[in-house]
Amino acid sequence: MFYCCILKMRHEHKSKKPRKKLSWDIVILIFLLLFFSIFFSILAIDRHNRFGSLAFDLGIHDQALWQIANGKSLFNTVRGIHIFADHTFFIDILIAPLYWFFDDVRALLIFQTIVVASGAIAVYLLSYKYLKKPFPLLVSFLYLAYPAVHYLLLEDFHPENIAIPLILFAFYFLQQKKFLPYYVLLFLTMLTKEEVILSLALLGVYTYFKIDKKVGIITVVASILFFLFDIYVVLPYFGSGYFRTSLVFGQFGNTPFEMIKTAFTTPKIFEILFTHQNLIFFRDLFLPVGFLSLLNPATLVISASLLINFISSWTYAHSIYYHHVASIIPFVFISLIFGLRRIKSKPLKIITILLLLSCSLISLYFISPYDVQLKNIKHIYDKLNNFNKVDEREIAIYSLMAAIPKNASVSANHVFVPHLTHRNEIYLFPNPFKTHYWGNLSEEVPLKYVDYILVDKYGNGPEISSLINPLVANHTYRLKYELYDVQLYEKYK
Repeated sequence: MFYCCILKMRHEHKSKKPRKKLSWDIVILIFLLLFFSIFFSILAIDRHNRFGSLAFDLGIHDQALWQIANGKSLFNTVRGIHIFADHTFFIDILIAPLYWFFDDVRALLIFQTIVVASGAIAVYLLSYKYLKKPFPLLVSFLYLAYPAVHYLLLEDFHPENIAIPLILFAFYFLQQKKFLPYYVLLFLTMLTKEEVILSLALLGVYTYFKIDKKVGIITVVASILFFLFDIYVVLPYFGSGYFRTSLVFGQFGNTPFEMIKTAFTTPKIFEILFTHQNLIFFRDLFLPVGFLSLLNPATLVISASLLINFISSWTYAHSIYYHHVASIIPFVFISLIFGLRRIKSKPLKIITILLLLSCSLISLYFISPYDVQLKNIKHIYDKLNNFNKVDEREIAIYSLMAAIPKNASVSANHVFVPHLTHRNEIYLFPNPFKTHYWGNLSEEVPLKYVDYILVDKYGNGPEISSLINPLVANHTYRLKYELYDVQLYEKYK
């Protein structure tokens, strides 16, 4: 069925009826998709199983999805805010039913991997419309080999990652002038995160001039209205308003007007753009595609996040290591496809193919995450060979977690939280005893004596001495178990 769907969509670009003979490029694409999905699902699950996932952000999103799926309170105790008070992750409402069938965060990691991998199908179909063999399959391979995609999948779960295939498929249907599926995908993309909507507004401008004026206007108006609804209605209603403008662009001023004036009327913008960190960011974004995305800047500038990340004061925005590049990735590949259209001569096409393959392999060798880099083949083999094999310390930690009742309130170490989030009250230690990354503006956390505390006595040593030991001394808590360096405290009944 999967093969037939791709074949049918691919042959819509042809005037002739689809030939029934075996299409090897699709067979190879399916193999790449299966290999990619299995490989990165294993790595993501292994990272989680070995306590590599974190409260920020897997714990936050896992609790939020579990609460939605089970009709619980939508106050996220890991983050200290309502789940729609920080970002408008409305897509969570559509993802949450996954937990009706698989009540395990590992299912979420597999789901994310498969959805992001599906972007290669959209890349293939879009390439097939404009490029001749072997470019459609090659560009799909480049997408699956793209280091930024690898980092996203090995950095917990983030709803905006779902926007990658949604934008790619939306752009494909836009080029096909199939506006109904385009509108559906556009709406779903708006649900992923408020910042992604800015790129959709720019996509509307592109659509107005390149595809269809009416569709372009609808896209721009819908995007702006949805963005304003998110920023001025949803976020203020559920929280204290959208606070990231000053956090991300504070170097330009205190108000939006000051920020715009400073950005465009002083040389400061050049000082911010041309930094060593941005040069590395630029290299990591475009080297894996041979810098050929730059051949079509008209589609590259659609990505609002591209400019925002380069001028942001938010350090994490200047790196492919984090999910902040999610809404840039689709436009890197859209621009690559349109850039490749400019290459006409056969000798130049051969050189281009060699360039793309070389740059992709170099990036896989040097830029991709450590667990994926080609120079670490033995390490990768060992990880795959030891998948689902836990050591004695990990067994001990799981046994301590098993001793915590399912509905008990818990405060836990950063790496333990994502394993305990299917409950209404789970805190990132030292919350709720002391404010620690709590709420939008770090407001004071309400003191609460949770039922259990699970901590690492080395990683949480100072807090254990200052917070827990006095509570043990006054018989509020008792040390129930200690295995290796991990301690489980229980509140006296």
